[in-house]
Amino acid sequence: MSSPDVSTVLQSLISNNSELSSRLLSLLLVNSGSGEEIIRAINSGSAVTELDAALLRSLDVGGASAAAVVQAATAAASAKQPQNDSQSDPVAEELRREEKRRRNTEASARFRKRRREREQEKTLRLRTLQQQIAKLNDRIGALVDENAYWKRELKRINESKSEKLLKDIRQRASGAS
Repeated sequence: MSSPDVSTVLQSLISNNSELSSRLLSLLLVNSGSGEEIIRAINSGSAVTELDAALLRSLDVGGASAAAVVQAATAAASAKQPQNDSQSDPVAEELRREEKRRRNTEASARFRKRRREREQEKTLRLRTLQQQIAKLNDRIGALVDENAYWKRELKRINESKSEKLLKDIRQRASGAS
């Protein structure tokens, strides 16, 4: 295999975070004489250009260019680094907490606003219902009064008819005798 092919394959394996890629990278680093410098550069997230050029030239890894191997390893380290940084970086963690607090504060404000609106709607509905109840109670009072009036009228009419009928009966009884 030519060096670009090895580099491409290694980069693809590393980006997929496969076990084979980590084994290959380990073998390449162990077989080279300057594995410690490469490992330090990869772990620190250093770019390939930060490594000593002489170190890269002296490194020979079975036909693959050392730069390609280190570049692949650096790409893998930088791909993994955001996860590690996000877990250990106190500034990023504080920013996440502040963002979470901000979102929570906004959600709380929205909830309080909706609660006040519901409370105002319920208060308005309560007033409307109380007014309707008062009107209905007034109507009930008026109907009770009207009912009492008509009962009195009916009683008066019945009494007057009864008296008239009684008079007629007495007149007939006195005229028949």
